[in-house]
Amino acid sequence: MSWKENQEKQERIERFGQTVDLPLFDQKSDHKHSVMPSWIFNGTDLKGEVYRAMEEKLQPNQNKVIEALLSLQTGSDHDIKDYLGWEINQVTGRRKALQMLGIIEFAFKRKLGPYGSPNCVWKLNYQRLKEVLDL
Repeated sequence: MSWKENQEKQERIERFGQTVDLPLFDQKSDHKHSVMPSWIFNGTDLKGEVYRAMEEKLQPNQNKVIEALLSLQTGSDHDIKDYLGWEINQVTGRRKALQMLGIIEFAFKRKLGPYGSPNCVWKLNYQRLKEVLDL
C-alpha cells in the first residue's frame, strides 16, 4: 500500500473503529441448534437441582461430557475432545456409557474428522436425561 492509502485507512479506523474493512463472519451454521429446555438451564448456567442430580446419578467425567454437549449443542467425539482438552479414548468411553443410557444419541449426521474419516455427530436426548435424573 502506498503512504496515501495507509493514511486513508488510518482515518477510517479512527472514524469507524478497528474492525472497519474486516470481513464479516459467516453466520450460517453447519447444524441446526436445538432449543435447550427451560428445566435444565436458567439463562446463565445449569439449574442447581439439575447439577445436583447429575452429581448424584452420573460419574464426574460423564457430567463433563454432558456439559460439553450442552455448550456445543451437537458434536463429534473429536469436538468434545477439543472442548474438554482430553484424549480421544477418555471421551469415547464416557460417550459410549451415556449412549447406552440413552442420554446421548446420533444426530443423523456425519462430518469429516481431523484425519479425513467420517465421524458421528452426537446430541443430547433431553427427555431421556430428565428421566435418568428423576426430575
